[in-house]
Amino acid sequence: MARNNPSGLIFRAGLIAGAAIGAVVGLLLAPEKGEDTRIKVKGQIAKLKSNSGVYKAEINRFKDENLPKVQEHVKKTAALVQDKVEDWSKVAKAKAQDAKQLIEVRLAAKELKQQSE
Repeated sequence: MARNNPSGLIFRAGLIAGAAIGAVVGLLLAPEKGEDTRIKVKGQIAKLKSNSGVYKAEINRFKDENLPKVQEHVKKTAALVQDKVEDWSKVAKAKAQDAKQLIEVRLAAKELKQQSE
């Protein structure tokens, strides 16, 4: 996995979080005395706290590397959506105008028919 691969970073973060949660749950469910379990849990929590700086640094690096890319993608997508909406609006206006003209023609034809009767 490449170091700057977003899915790789997400996978690693999930793996670490899952391992930590699994370790704590395993300790809590282990058939040991409560005091021994509390000591082990405190140790696991201390490990997580000591590694939290690493996790935070990785998250910030990921954000710094990818946020500009995401923002640019959102801008491009928004521009495409706006163009499509404008195109659809033009088509809808043209169809509405066509419908209006058709109604006017039919009304005029109906009036002529009524006048000739």
